[in-house]
Amino acid sequence: MRGWTIGALVLVMVARAGPALAQTARATRCQAGKLLAVGQYDLCRAQAEAKAVRSGGEPDHAKCDARLARKWEKLEAKARGECPTDGDVEALQLAAMRHGERVTSALDDAGTGNCSGASLPFSYSYMITNRATPFATTRTDIVPAPGSALTFFTADGPYVTASVSTSYTEVTKEVFLERLTADLAKATSGGTARLGLYVHGLGNYFSDALSETATYGCNLATQASYPGLVIGFSWPSYGLLDSAAFYGTTGPPIPPLTPQRSGSIRDNVLGSRESFAALLAMLQDDVIDAADPPVELSIMTHSEGNYMLMAGMAAISM
Repeated sequence: MRGWTIGALVLVMVARAGPALAQTARATRCQAGKLLAVGQYDLCRAQAEAKAVRSGGEPDHAKCDARLARKWEKLEAKARGECPTDGDVEALQLAAMRHGERVTSALDDAGTGNCSGASLPFSYSYMITNRATPFATTRTDIVPAPGSALTFFTADGPYVTASVSTSYTEVTKEVFLERLTADLAKATSGGTARLGLYVHGLGNYFSDALSETATYGCNLATQASYPGLVIGFSWPSYGLLDSAAFYGTTGPPIPPLTPQRSGSIRDNVLGSRESFAALLAMLQDDVIDAADPPVELSIMTHSEGNYMLMAGMAAISM
């Protein structure tokens, strides 16, 4: 398939060059390991809290605390004293929590209005989903639609982030493509129209996906001068706690579904492969092939959206 580009983030690590750099590298790896351990600690606590909700008891964080302490001890031993803890476990946990709160607050602040003040030329905001019940927030109701089914939503105005549950309305595929084609003609740079498809990560209800996609598109346009139009694909992710507690199926799939197409985050992704392949085929056939000037499609993903992209691409019959 032509006209596609997929961006990737590459992390380059320099190992060592002499004793001084080796010492610095050990300290850097140790600190990075500590931050990763704190992330795993937060996930462990979230899983314990979700388990407590299901059982009606109190969350047991003792295992999480012990695992974090053991991990830090190993990291410090390997670093040969280059990054001592000095009793700062709780301080780093608190710092990580406050960082998360700041990120959440920033996203909430960014999602209180529209991007219309930036004088963007687009008339609509766009989202495509294969959620069977798009605005559902109960885990058992958040499942993929059957087969390759897709549902289309638009909102009046560019990158709408306010009152998304009422601003975005379901439209037919024909209306969606008509509006997308008209807006895409305004996203031309250097003789090429640019279309960005954003696939979110886990921990997003449909309303979160709408706001996040619009915020991302608005920021790309206003802060990075991206000339293209960003639209979204929302696969059936749960909320944050359920995403942690029900990330993967714990038992074998129930026959005859292999793998299960719903029941956990990974099941929901695998159950979305046909829909994602249908989405890409639609963009190829009805947008890219029919376009004049030519259209360049870039696919941008976050977190678990990478797995959605890989699973969806693997489902395409080339």
